[in-house]
Amino acid sequence: MWSRSGGTTSAHTGDARPATPARRAGPGRPARPAYPSPPANLRLLAIANADQIRQGTGRQGTTATKGNPTASMTSHFLAIRVRPANRDIPRADDGSLPDCRLLAG
Repeated sequence: MWSRSGGTTSAHTGDARPATPARRAGPGRPARPAYPSPPANLRLLAIANADQIRQGTGRQGTTATKGNPTASMTSHFLAIRVRPANRDIPRADDGSLPDCRLLAG
C-alpha cells in the first residue's frame, strides 16, 4: 500500500474497533460490525500524529565531515498503527481490519 500524497488511501486509527449495532426486529440480514467513524486519508492521520515524529539513523553515508565524522545519514520518521480501510481486505471474525504500521518520512 504505497501512496505518495496519501490523498486516496484511507485508514482508521490503530485503536479503532468496530461496533455491532443493536439488533432490530423483523426480517432481513442481521447487523454486521462496522467502524463508527469514517476512515481518514493517510496524510491527515500523519499530520494528526506529528507529535510522535522521531529522528532515526538509516545507514552510513560515504562522505565524512568534521560535524559528522561517521557519515551517519539521519532523517525524521513517523511510525503509527493504522487499520487500512478497503473492502477487499479480509476482516477478522469480529469485523476488525488487520492493523499495520504507517511509516512516513
